[in-house]
Amino acid sequence: MHERPGSGDRPPGITSFQEFTHPLGDSLLSHTGSNVPHAPLLGKLSPLSYDGAMKTIHLAGGCFWGVEHLFSQIPGVISATSGYANGFQDKQPTYQEVKTGKTGFFETVQVVYDEQRISLEKLLWAYFEVVDPTAVNQQGHDVGTQYQAAIFPSDPDSERVVDAICERKAREITGFSVLHSPLKNFYKAEEYHQHYLDKNPQGYCHIPLGKMKEVIKALS
Repeated sequence: MHERPGSGDRPPGITSFQEFTHPLGDSLLSHTGSNVPHAPLLGKLSPLSYDGAMKTIHLAGGCFWGVEHLFSQIPGVISATSGYANGFQDKQPTYQEVKTGKTGFFETVQVVYDEQRISLEKLLWAYFEVVDPTAVNQQGHDVGTQYQAAIFPSDPDSERVVDAICERKAREITGFSVLHSPLKNFYKAEEYHQHYLDKNPQGYCHIPLGKMKEVIKALS
């Protein structure tokens, strides 16, 4: 069962990486384009050969079980893979390491999608429907830096879309705290985390299943 630390008082909202307390510190802003991965393979992910329609976005929204379960059911999504993104080490982390909150990694879902069937804007609409955009180092009952909500685009066009949407959300929502930065690295999580809620239908999920159904129906 996914470990769920008890929730406590939330810190005030943050609006930029500079105000965000994270083990990675300033290096969270760095980006090494040559290491940007895209395909759901074991260990560190490798670039796909794009066919002109396939794109990738990496979404951190608390426990990756629920986020993966939601996005894997959205029409136009090719794959959703649970993993760890934008940590400071350039090697495969373990769940036991990540849950310490000291690795800089975020629990993240790699979403590969066909942009001719669904747009990034619609995927981000779904994302913001199920995350608390004002929470810092927390989503639902899950508390820790690894549960911070964040969006990691991996190409310039996606960066522009993410930046524009987050800037608009920041103007609309007091205490907006969703981080966004170019993807630095992504490692697939252990196999037992993949499709966890398909394997364990009664398993823990911080996203209400009713809300998932609403979002999927709206995009179907």
